[in-house]
Amino acid sequence: MSPPANRISDTVNVGEKARMRSWAATREFYDNPFALKIVDADLGAGFLMARRSSPLPLLLVCYSGRAWLGQRADETGSLLTPGQAVFVPWREPVVYASDQGSRFGHFGIEWLRPADAPQTETTSLLRRAADPQPFRHAYEGLCYEIIHNRHGLVLRDWLQVLDQLARRVIQGRDQPSPLAPLLHALERDLARSWSLAEMAQVAALSESSLRRLFHKELGEAPHDCLTRLRLSHAAALLTGSTAKLADIAEQVGYATPFALSKAFTAHYGKSPRDYREQHATRS
Repeated sequence: MSPPANRISDTVNVGEKARMRSWAATREFYDNPFALKIVDADLGAGFLMARRSSPLPLLLVCYSGRAWLGQRADETGSLLTPGQAVFVPWREPVVYASDQGSRFGHFGIEWLRPADAPQTETTSLLRRAADPQPFRHAYEGLCYEIIHNRHGLVLRDWLQVLDQLARRVIQGRDQPSPLAPLLHALERDLARSWSLAEMAQVAALSESSLRRLFHKELGEAPHDCLTRLRLSHAAALLTGSTAKLADIAEQVGYATPFALSKAFTAHYGKSPRDYREQHATRS
């Protein structure tokens, strides 16, 4: 998660417990055509949520870990994993609990006025495929605007993006890339020394198939993509924190600050110091 999103994070984990707070944008405050409540909750193992009757329509989009999900506490339910989502219609019960030994990271979107929510033919829980990455980008854009500008029209636009992403998932029009689980794994563990074999195992593909898919969908090799993700995160840390270069290098998988600086300069055309100073000057 980017520094702006971290600053407005909705969940602070303490052991197996979590203290949550959420930010809601209402029509009265920002003159939005609809009202959504967006929560990014990274819940630890041992978490359990049970609602006898959902007061608001709810979409859960899993981006890490896994959770058991059903409509009654006494039923086993089904497993929800990254790249999957579930829509809970208004007034329907729902129970979800993090699987043993696993976190349950998810985006939750609620419509504060049920009439504004997408309508479905079924009144039971609706499972769908969902790439969480677009939700992450929109959520971080929303967080950035809240922290830095609070411009009503821009906030409304971000909310509309989230609303449309949610509708696309609920209507079954969101088909995540086969690379999605691997890309999420890479982003969560940039410091890891990833081998091609490890990447292929996460993607459930052969190494040759993985190379072909990367070139087809992203136009780059797997390790080139990993380098890009590492440097992008390093850039976010340089502009959004006061972390030392050595600490940033460790977080994004470079053995030394010099190695990071060399790769960063080659990619961005300026050194990490110049990049940070330039951003500070603009802000």
